[in-house]
Amino acid sequence: TKKRVPKPSGPLKTFNWLKLNEAKVKGTAWEFIEDEKMYKQLDLEDIATTFASCSQKDDDTDFYSTISRRSRDAQISVIDPRRYQNCTIMLSKLKLTHREIRSALLAMDDKGKLPKDMIEQMLKFVPSKDEITLLRNTVNRHNTPSVLALADRYLYEMAQIPRFEPRLRSLHIIRTFQERYDSLMPHIHSVIKASTALSSSKKFKQLLALVLAIGNHLNYGKRNGNAFGWDSIFLL
Repeated sequence: TKKRVPKPSGPLKTFNWLKLNEAKVKGTAWEFIEDEKMYKQLDLEDIATTFASCSQKDDDTDFYSTISRRSRDAQISVIDPRRYQNCTIMLSKLKLTHREIRSALLAMDDKGKLPKDMIEQMLKFVPSKDEITLLRNTVNRHNTPSVLALADRYLYEMAQIPRFEPRLRSLHIIRTFQERYDSLMPHIHSVIKASTALSSSKKFKQLLALVLAIGNHLNYGKRNGNAFGWDSIFLL
């Protein structure tokens, strides 16, 4: 079905939205929006002046971030110096041996040895593939992990735990679930209440109709024109 949209008097800027066709608005708030009636109330000449298309095009500039990685040839420590320092600070607060950490994770910390805040810190120091390779090469070269510095030894030992990162993340979810639940529930109730109010609001439906009418007028004859609604998430 083609909508009755007034043809603009001149080229207008494009209203960028993810339009919904007639079939997709069935059963949604858009199904009963009467946007075509809004044109009787709109000042199309003012819209033509306000949204006139400029001949000069904006240049799109791509920004690229360059991450520089520094490697160093060291006998004891092979990880990034700053990461080493931060990991050492974390270990000084954890105050558990590698064996105790391993036992706690394998048992999903059923005895509560790992505090919640320390689990969050440990997630920042999950050994990467590159680090594991460097650490294993160092251990193999010296035939013992005892040559590794404190933080390096920690990352090496954690890499030996089966599914170390998934275990740690699962434990973090378990420890923080109730806190997150209690924090989110008031917001969820607010969203439900607001959604209920909006779905029955005549003024909100008029606003949707107004925006839809203007958007279709701006997009007249374009790919994004003749919309029966739009995906609100796209505009956000």
